[in-house]
Amino acid sequence: MKLALTPWILGTLGVVGACSGGNGDATIGGGPPDHADGGLGADGSPGADAGPRADAAALANDGGDSGSTVTPEASVPIDPSLRGQISIFDDTTYGGGQPEFVTGQLSASFSQIVVPGTPCVPAPTTVGPCTVGVVCSTGGQQNAAGAGAITLTGPLTPPTTLTDPGSHPYAEVDRPHISLFGDGETLQISATGGTVPAFSASLVAPTIATVVSPAMPDIESSNLLVLSGAADLTLAWTHGGAGQVGVLLAGGTGSTSTWASCAFTASAGSGTVPQAVIQTMASPGMLYVGVSNDTVVDSGGWGITINAGTWATLPDGHVALTRVSVQ
Repeated sequence: MKLALTPWILGTLGVVGACSGGNGDATIGGGPPDHADGGLGADGSPGADAGPRADAAALANDGGDSGSTVTPEASVPIDPSLRGQISIFDDTTYGGGQPEFVTGQLSASFSQIVVPGTPCVPAPTTVGPCTVGVVCSTGGQQNAAGAGAITLTGPLTPPTTLTDPGSHPYAEVDRPHISLFGDGETLQISATGGTVPAFSASLVAPTIATVVSPAMPDIESSNLLVLSGAADLTLAWTHGGAGQVGVLLAGGTGSTSTWASCAFTASAGSGTVPQAVIQTMASPGMLYVGVSNDTVVDSGGWGITINAGTWATLPDGHVALTRVSVQ
């Protein structure tokens, strides 16, 4: 089994659980359509996209924005129908006996909501630091927009640029074997402007956290992390820096799919998923842990979330995701 671990929490446009928007695709909590289904096959095993398009990278996108600065071309109240997302993500591929390698991924999308989506039923709920919901389809209609050429620069990597596609979504730029950022680096992102006015911003990259508790079986093993519906789940990590550590639990299939997204301050070194959240999870499922930091740009009424993130790791260096069973 070879896993390409793509994010879905880093840069979630409209925080996970904000049940608005979507274009008819199945989404987690009615968020943007790039939220995947948790990567679960019919038996709870990872599917073709083993990493939910969290942009782990917004496994932790509820806040962050530590050390960021923003210079929009124009500052007017954000129009909730005008939204954008820029995702800066270091993904990891491993498995099948092949060496692990990182792929830096830069992606962007901008859209005007023409027809709002239908709220998810039941609506996502907040339980402590977590948002809990079901996978649903919200309908609605969006028109794609462009912000001109978008360029990312950092201390250690050459500039990476996305070309404005006009009325179509931006094509993601992948850089195999190249990280887009290092721990705690200050990144610069700028857009020359188009339908979306020009803007620039800086963002402090997160530091890769190492999950030391609980002991998470490697995703390629047959072992499960057994969770108790009668107890909290406390995670502990080292090397917390700017931004947040995000935890995603996703389980079940089809109409029985459930998810919970929890965000914790990365520098705290630990976070607790409440028992009430564990009890809602369908089993078997998956547990993902990522790190991210973000900021929001107001550019001419467009609310643009810029998120940098990557996967947390286990003590052996593998990415922090595992299969779980709830008892």
